[in-house]
Amino acid sequence: MKTKLIFAVVCCCIMFGCKNNASEATQKQPDEKPSSTYQYIVIVQEQRFMGNHGPERQLDAVPINMDNDTLAYIEAFKLFIQANKKNVDAIESEAEQFNTPIDFKLLNESGEDISKTTNFSTKEKIENEIFDHFFKIE
Repeated sequence: MKTKLIFAVVCCCIMFGCKNNASEATQKQPDEKPSSTYQYIVIVQEQRFMGNHGPERQLDAVPINMDNDTLAYIEAFKLFIQANKKNVDAIESEAEQFNTPIDFKLLNESGEDISKTTNFSTKEKIENEIFDHFFKIE
């Protein structure tokens, strides 16, 4: 129960943190840090049903607007796990060709990849909760 509550709180933070419209931007206090734009880039390897592998490649960047690196990382990790779930579904439906997500990058506004350097005390726990959310064993 406690795990579900924490996960729900994290999801709410992510969902409400994604909202970034003009009216909200004008309502921010002068001392508040404006949200930053990050770039999420997933790295995939093309797979064919018969087991042939194509080269690794990066898909187009997806912008993520968040207030800090931690929230941006959580959103990027969620997108990565969601892409993996879609990949598993493609395999199970015996699709002839699909992209297997193998890693992701999260670029800050300076263009630095922060996906491997972003750390916070509950990182592993939140990652596990996100994974469990998409890959529920029933």
